[in-house]
Amino acid sequence: MDNRKINFEKINSIYIAGPFSAKSAHKVMCNVNKALDIGIALYRKGYFPYIPHYLTFQINERMDEIGIDLDYDDCMSLNMFWLNQSDALYFIGPSPGANLELEFATKKGIPIFYSLSEVPNLNKKEGVTNHD
Repeated sequence: MDNRKINFEKINSIYIAGPFSAKSAHKVMCNVNKALDIGIALYRKGYFPYIPHYLTFQINERMDEIGIDLDYDDCMSLNMFWLNQSDALYFIGPSPGANLELEFATKKGIPIFYSLSEVPNLNKKEGVTNHD
């Protein structure tokens, strides 16, 4: 991403897009944790991340407990609503859902980041670093 074209003063919220679903519960948790780690890093840089992986994980857990099924379209509907409210998108990597989110952000002209090093540190706290 060419950072010279982005007005960072207008970016507060960053939506995190990346793989969630996987063949094992362990891999799903790895995907959730990766998104959480990126969200934490973005927060420490001075932004407000939206991490759909965590919300989807929590909703799925609760719905399993009470015997209700949330399907893929329901999850994507929730996610697209929040993406539309966000100032930027952070793309972890491809998946069917993340690819739709990337396409949506591209069409809407929402700034897209692919690595933490592309996102400037707005927070001047000591010890805040750029981890990829």
